[in-house]
Amino acid sequence: MNNVSIQLIDNLIEELYPKYVDFWIKLCNVESHTPYKQGVDQVGKEIIEFTKDLGLKVEVLELDKSGNPLFLTLKSNGTKPPVCMTAHMDTVFPVGTIKQHPTRVDGDVLHALGAADCKGGVISCLMSLEVLSRIGNLDRDVTLLFNSEEEGNGSLSNKKSINAICEKAKDAICCLNFEMSRPHIPNGLCLERKGSYTIKIKVKGVSAHAGLCFAAGSNAILEASKKIVEIEKYKEEDGVTMNCGTIKGGVSAGVVPDSCEFEVNLRFFSEEQKQKGLNIISNLVSTSFVEGTTSCYEIVSTREMMSNSPKNYALLDKLNEIYAKNGMATLTSYKTWGGSDSGELTCAGVPTVDCMGVIGYDIHNVNERAILSSLKTAVKRAVVATINL
Repeated sequence: MNNVSIQLIDNLIEELYPKYVDFWIKLCNVESHTPYKQGVDQVGKEIIEFTKDLGLKVEVLELDKSGNPLFLTLKSNGTKPPVCMTAHMDTVFPVGTIKQHPTRVDGDVLHALGAADCKGGVISCLMSLEVLSRIGNLDRDVTLLFNSEEEGNGSLSNKKSINAICEKAKDAICCLNFEMSRPHIPNGLCLERKGSYTIKIKVKGVSAHAGLCFAAGSNAILEASKKIVEIEKYKEEDGVTMNCGTIKGGVSAGVVPDSCEFEVNLRFFSEEQKQKGLNIISNLVSTSFVEGTTSCYEIVSTREMMSNSPKNYALLDKLNEIYAKNGMATLTSYKTWGGSDSGELTCAGVPTVDCMGVIGYDIHNVNERAILSSLKTAVKRAVVATINL
């Protein structure tokens, strides 16, 4: 199948582009905050309806609390190992945010919640699949893996979603992850990402009347604040980072608080860094700055790192060989500090490259936006790779 002309691919992309831009906008108007199962499931239903004429194998993993992951396969009679493409249907924006920040198009820019992270990735996968379907004569299956709780690190389903994705991808020649392409590295792919652990630290103190705070009580909030000051010292760009993101405690300003809890986000590029971070937390928890307080911690959610994997770098080398032969720009590698499903895929042994998606700006921000025309580049890279791998 690798004798397909680039001109044919370009023509199909141009033909399908308006249809997929319209559907991109439609999906952005479906609010799909990770814990909002109804909204995430609606995105999946819209996708199934939109692709019903492509003859795809459709699989939905029914989950209780999280949205349902969706798997779509374009079957073939070929014997080559499959290619997988992945993106996620959920976003970070609470339901109702769209009322204050409605979707709008300004020239080549789509201003929308989740436009780049990751509705644009979903659209890139879908459009790539239709281009491949229109070309025909596939010599391998192509499967789209749409996660329903990527932004929640799989915590709602105890990782059933990402585990299912890794299982589906285990025999693939590669997985192409369509997270947002970085505007400052448009000809780059991410091959390393930090892992991420969310850790809850609970502090117990001794309650007392505030008027007696000079002589009685052990202030749990004060103990927590001293721990937070120590934790916030770790801001290593290529090493351990920690961020205290939530805190709650106490019942009244007139009472010495006997409880406080806060959450820490720990990030790391290696197993050694991860262990370093966990040791720091463990040592802090076992140390009391305020007499009479005790502490404990639990790991609330985990996301593994996308490590410096030879398989991933070999995949990039192969992609660049293919792109160069087809007159396309070759791609550089870079690493980033945010996590994604590529970490678990890499840990599962699946050759993976990340940030194959549309160019975007200000993700996880109400000013999020994406470059509409970058969809064409994302699709072309995916199609040419799938045909020639």
